Amino acid sequence: MDVNAELESLRVISPQASLIEEGGTHWVLLPKTRLVVSNSVAVLDTLLCPLGQGGYTTRLLLERRTNSKSNLNWTTLVALGCTWHTWSWQNVPAGQPWLQIFSEHARLLR
Repeated sequence: MDVNAELESLRVISPQASLIEEGGTHWVLLPKTRLVVSNSVAVLDTLLCPLGQGGYTTRLLLERRTNSKSNLNWTTLVALGCTWHTWSWQNVPAGQPWLQIFSEHARLLR
């Protein structure tokens, strides 16, 4: 996997995307990401963990909880010195392109 190419692919949804390593976990910070949430668009910072964290194969974290149509099991966790919101979702494998991983997590917010 070419990490630089994967990071570049995410710049389509967040031009300032950056890769950050903290405590052995690799995060992709995606500032000002546009997400479809319950048929409207929300702009918020997101954090993608494409290589797994805390027993999850991949994760997507949001700067704030959204009002999605899906009944999500929300929780918070601290990463990069901030509190992030995420939900329990374990079915997105790490072997896919990072943009696909992001999309599969984000579709639950629609």
